[in-house]
Amino acid sequence: MFALAVIALAVQSHTALATDNSAVSVFAANARTDTNLQEMLFIAGEALSRANDEMSTKANGKRLYCLPANTKINGERYAAIFESYVKRKAWTQRLGPWGFEGYLLLALEDTFPCEN
Repeated sequence: MFALAVIALAVQSHTALATDNSAVSVFAANARTDTNLQEMLFIAGEALSRANDEMSTKANGKRLYCLPANTKINGERYAAIFESYVKRKAWTQRLGPWGFEGYLLLALEDTFPCEN
């Protein structure tokens, strides 16, 4: 819960996300060089990671995505994963109410699919 509060405060205070008119692709491109956006992606990514770990124990052992063993992801790596996914999907829509966190989850699921 604390991580979500931090994300909300960071999003409100960052000029690149001042409105929902920021295109997903613009956010992704800016995140490559903007350490504040990288930090936001890191916080969101770590919150998603914790939720993903929780899913493994409470959702019949099913995760949303599966990181290889001993994989650590920093803000810069989250930004690269996010940007690569957005570029492949050629997304230009606004961030909107789903925010960057939802797109980050899709990027993580795509980058680290679980073996079924």
